[in-house]
Amino acid sequence: IGADHVDEASKQLALATRLFPDSTRLKQRAAQLAALAATVAPTAPAPAAVLQSVPQARRALAALVAAPSTSAQWQQSVSAALAALHDDQSPETRKLVDALGTAIAGVAGQQTDAMNLAQDLALVNFGLQYAPKSAPLLAQRDKLAALQSQAQAELDQEAATAEVESRIESLRRAAAADDSAKALESLTRIRTLQPTNPFLAK
Repeated sequence: IGADHVDEASKQLALATRLFPDSTRLKQRAAQLAALAATVAPTAPAPAAVLQSVPQARRALAALVAAPSTSAQWQQSVSAALAALHDDQSPETRKLVDALGTAIAGVAGQQTDAMNLAQDLALVNFGLQYAPKSAPLLAQRDKLAALQSQAQAELDQEAATAEVESRIESLRRAAAADDSAKALESLTRIRTLQPTNPFLAK
């Protein structure tokens, strides 16, 4: 998802929030968008790392694998260690990379808060850069993507319901003011968003 999509979603969320300021799900959506915006926003390049020898990089990576984290600093440290191991195809290094994938999948799998879905998915995608065939990472990516789609669908439905209620009120005002054009516009939008809404049967 790009920054333009995040901006558009933010505008829609702002409208729904004005209509339902106390909605828990809309507050959850705001937190999700904030996390997602952080993943797509441009980031400053990491400072140049001190060149590590292969043994040093292996020891550093092993320590990082033993204490996985969602922090940007942890990811930068992993990238620095793997940069030094880029041309090392030894079994020991391959084993460490496999362990890295498993560790990242484990951290992402522990998260249960829907507000962290975007952050968790970004972490998994980070791991797949270095371990693209990692079965735990691939499974976790699919799981998180499904959860994110489900959460998105639920929030989209809530936003649509909020707009429909607003349109119904607008239609009533337009009818009272004998503004047929405005009334037709609201009615058409209601039919598009919720064609089975009981209001349409009246």
